[in-house]
Amino acid sequence: MFLGKKKPQMHKGRVFIDRDSTAFMNVIYFLRNNKVPYLKEQNEYQNFKEELEYWEIPFKEKNNKPSLFSFDPEWCASTLSIDTSNKIIKKKNVLHGIVFCKPPMDAINNYIEFNVTIKTPARGKSHLFLGLVDKSKYKYDNLISTFWKDSPSSFYWDIWSTKLIKTNENGVQIRNMDGYGCKCESMESVIGMKYDSDTKTVSYYKNGIFLGKAFKGVPIGMTPSLDIWFEEGSVEISSNSTIEMKTYL
Repeated sequence: MFLGKKKPQMHKGRVFIDRDSTAFMNVIYFLRNNKVPYLKEQNEYQNFKEELEYWEIPFKEKNNKPSLFSFDPEWCASTLSIDTSNKIIKKKNVLHGIVFCKPPMDAINNYIEFNVTIKTPARGKSHLFLGLVDKSKYKYDNLISTFWKDSPSSFYWDIWSTKLIKTNENGVQIRNMDGYGCKCESMESVIGMKYDSDTKTVSYYKNGIFLGKAFKGVPIGMTPSLDIWFEEGSVEISSNSTIEMKTYL
C-alpha cells in the first residue's frame, strides 16, 4: 500500500491515515481476501473504487460483475425438481412449492429473469408468484405451506392474477393490491424482476415490457423466490443480467 507515490504521514512515530474509515476498511478487506467486500449500496462501491485509486492498488472491474443467478437446491420444496445446472425447475404435482434463488439481490445483482412454460395450469388458483423474501426469517418446513403467515418479510407479485402481496416480519399481510401490471394469458412468458438499491424499489417486467414499480422500502439482501402453483411445467433462469426493453414504433 505504501509502495506507490502515496507516502505515509507520521504522527508521534506512528503512521497517520486521514481517510474515510469505511472505504479504507473495505480496501483492507480486499487486500486480505483478494475479493470485493459485500457492498450494499452503489455509492459504497464507488467509494471503494476511489479509495483503491488513491492508494494506487490495481483493480479489475470484472471482480464486481453480477453473479449468475441459480436455484438453491437446499431451499427447494419437495414438490419441485431441479436439473443438474440448478437453472431449471420442473413441476408435475397438484401441490404448490416454493424455491429460493441465489445470490441475494443487491446493487450489483439487481436483475433476474425467468422463462416460464406452463403445460397444465393450476385449477382455480394462480399459476405463479415471484418476489423477494427475508431468508433469515424463513423456515425450511414452510416451503410447501399455503399460509402467508409462514412467509414473513416478503414482497410477492401474483403474476397471473395481477395482484401484489406484502407481509410484515410476522407474516401478516399489510398490502394487497389488485390490478398491477399486465395480466399473463399465454402459457409461455418471460418474467423479470429488478431491484433498485438506491430507491429500495422492486419493479417487474413481462416479455420485455416495464410494468411499473411494485414495492418500495425493500431492504438490500433479500432472496429471490418463486411460489409455483401450476400443476405441470417448468421455469428456467435466463442468462440475462440486464433487462432488454421492447420498443414499439
